[in-house]
Amino acid sequence: MGMDGSEHPLTNWVTTLSGRLQPYQHAILYVIVLLTIVWITSTAVVLPDMFLLNPDNNDASQKSNITPRQGLSPSTSARSTAQPLSSESESFIKSTMSRLEQRIQARRTGHGLYQLRLNQTNRWEKNGGFVYLTHGISDGGLGNWMFMIASLFGIACSSDRIPSLFLSSYWAEDYFEPLTFPRINKTEFLGVSELVINATAAAQTNATVGDDGRAGKFAYWLPDINFAKGSDNVILTGYLQSWRYFAAVRSEVRSLFIFATKIFSFALSAIWSELGNFYRRGRNESWNSKISRRLVGVHVRRGDITEDGGHRKFGHEPAPTEYFVHAVKYFRAKYPGALFFVISNDEEYCKGIFQGDEFLFLEQHHEAVDMAVLSLMDDLILSVGSYGWWASYLSDATETVYYKHWPRKGSDMAKIFETSEYFLPEWIPME
Repeated sequence: MGMDGSEHPLTNWVTTLSGRLQPYQHAILYVIVLLTIVWITSTAVVLPDMFLLNPDNNDASQKSNITPRQGLSPSTSARSTAQPLSSESESFIKSTMSRLEQRIQARRTGHGLYQLRLNQTNRWEKNGGFVYLTHGISDGGLGNWMFMIASLFGIACSSDRIPSLFLSSYWAEDYFEPLTFPRINKTEFLGVSELVINATAAAQTNATVGDDGRAGKFAYWLPDINFAKGSDNVILTGYLQSWRYFAAVRSEVRSLFIFATKIFSFALSAIWSELGNFYRRGRNESWNSKISRRLVGVHVRRGDITEDGGHRKFGHEPAPTEYFVHAVKYFRAKYPGALFFVISNDEEYCKGIFQGDEFLFLEQHHEAVDMAVLSLMDDLILSVGSYGWWASYLSDATETVYYKHWPRKGSDMAKIFETSEYFLPEWIPME
């Protein structure tokens, strides 16, 4: 109101403008909300996505339960609190990470090679349908599962069969790019309602079992399974841990196990963080920046195989300290300034035998991330077991050394194991 009781001109103008804008009020509100979101996004601190295995989860069926880590990642935290890197150190880290990223990209371009091979294979047919090959996969470690899948694929290719898996998914599949093997129904495949995968049950069903008692030996009859088993659908059993089962399709097998994006991302972040920590140690800046460094992965399996129990009794033998000392000396002499990335389930033991700035310890990571890290190294030192074996097989490492006295001589495991059929010929035995 004006002082004389009349409407103020500004009030009249606002009222008129409000009436004219009323049909557009929803659009105006949308624009205001959108501008608010843009402002909030532009001022927020964006943290990288990091993934860790739930430390309280030890159930093998839940091994793929990878969840976002809350708060700052290790690399972000180190960057925000530590002294800045010299330009030379930053340049080396960037060039190293670029090299590893290119390595990952090269692997990604190969994804699908196995499917291309299957599409080009002449399929064995029976009664108007294709003949399948599958594996009665039992639960076990990551390396064991990978051997079963790779051998299944290799034998299927050599016998013109379709490699297939039962409908149930396997926890390890979450670690890699999707596996496109056909999924089959157990009951329909076998023709029985109660499934027991053994030779007796299979003799009464629509499938036969291809079994061999050897784990680390090559069963020469399996690649020619058509001669041995005819045109029936076949279920493979056993660990089938020999590179010979898939020697003819090595590139295709490597394409089976391309790590998922989140796994590779965390692996790169772990490597980046440890390189940064190494170069931030003041005494390193004076001698480390101008030399080209090899990255050597060291896998140290201990834990269950160091205890008196089933694994030790069967023939597992942990690689001794002398072996690791010998292997490290070998790479130190060959590549002065090499950095050693140590991955183990016994951190205390490793920090006791690997002493020096050049040893970088990756701690509390998921098993798939650790394998991805090892697979990105320039060279590898393996201890024992199928986990390290696959880290090397998937890698582009120039040299891989392994402990030559595993399994223990005279043990039950040694009886079903042949060194030349388990370790690749180009790998180097040491003691």
